[in-house]
Amino acid sequence: HCAVAASRAAEAPAPQRSAGASAAREAATAQWVETGQPSLFASNDEVNPVEQAVLLAQGIQPLPEEGLSLKDHLVNIERGLIQQALERAKGNVSQTAKLLQLQRTTLIEKINKYGMR
Repeated sequence: HCAVAASRAAEAPAPQRSAGASAAREAATAQWVETGQPSLFASNDEVNPVEQAVLLAQGIQPLPEEGLSLKDHLVNIERGLIQQALERAKGNVSQTAKLLQLQRTTLIEKINKYGMR
């Protein structure tokens, strides 16, 4: 079976890639090399679904078309991490502070600021 599969694979034509796809891939690679970050866009206006899926799997959400309030977004992230750490530490503030690598007093300030008590 292996010999037949190998001969069929050798006979199969190589997939053809368009010049546009190749240029887009090169642009995305250049941006990655230049910035150290992968691009969500294969070209200026084309969303790369594979890169988008990888970033989403890593917990990185793409910037919405209309933009977003970075301040509000960061507050939501911080609040969510504090909540997760509090749950993991079964409500123990000292253990929660250690999990988040914060001073206990700083954590208490944040808990009060976000009304998490």
